[in-house]
Amino acid sequence: MRSLITEAKGMAERGVKEINLVAQDTTMYGRDLSPSTCLEDLLERLLEIKGLEWIRILYSHPMGISERLLDLIEVNERICPYLDIPLQHVNSEVLEAMGRGYYGESPIQMVERIRAMTRRISIRTSLMVGFPGETEDAFRELYDFVETAEFDHLGTFIYSPERGTHAARLKGIPDPMLSEERLNAVMTLQKDISLKKNQRLINKIMPVLIEGVSPETDLLLTGRTAWMAPDVDGQVLINEGNGTVGKIMQVLIHEAHPYDLVGEIIQTL
Repeated sequence: MRSLITEAKGMAERGVKEINLVAQDTTMYGRDLSPSTCLEDLLERLLEIKGLEWIRILYSHPMGISERLLDLIEVNERICPYLDIPLQHVNSEVLEAMGRGYYGESPIQMVERIRAMTRRISIRTSLMVGFPGETEDAFRELYDFVETAEFDHLGTFIYSPERGTHAARLKGIPDPMLSEERLNAVMTLQKDISLKKNQRLINKIMPVLIEGVSPETDLLLTGRTAWMAPDVDGQVLINEGNGTVGKIMQVLIHEAHPYDLVGEIIQTL
């Protein structure tokens, strides 16, 4: 942990405002260290570093979302209210075939537990369609789950066999065209959910990290809210006001799209 904290301090001294903790499963952090530590301990140490404004957690196993972790996000504004929890699927038979069975808490129970916090926590997940053995009923269960959970961000992809893996030896891969239809159905549903959520932000003022000029036109700046991770989520397009790259600034949202927001800078934080 010491080297990680030292690196984070150096980044803060260089003016870095956001740090992203990335691992295949961040909730497993520190279990192989001696003495053993954990993600929650790391977050508490990072919070001691002056200058870091946003601390973001990426890729967490659903079984690792502890109450202590949620409490830390709840009471510390500098920890981004954002969790990326790749679920892959929700049907128990498909999950078992993936080797990803859940114990105790179901995916929807986990979502409800996160949503029960006072602070709004954005949830991103990734799902897979077309896995061997995914029946129409299994897909319908997945679709209904997405409709109920109303994720803030969601990515969906089609299963592709990988040589040498256990899944590559399984039978019952759905027809490719059917899998494409399933992917499109989920993403069309999510597009409507995302638009509805973004429309609620119109006329709201929120902190946005200014990232630079839009690659489409130099008439727009781009940035992200604390609910948007770099590269994988939407962006805030800024068409009014003077922004400084690398600074977190107050932006008034006046337009919403399925994945992006449009607003104007009104003042610096």
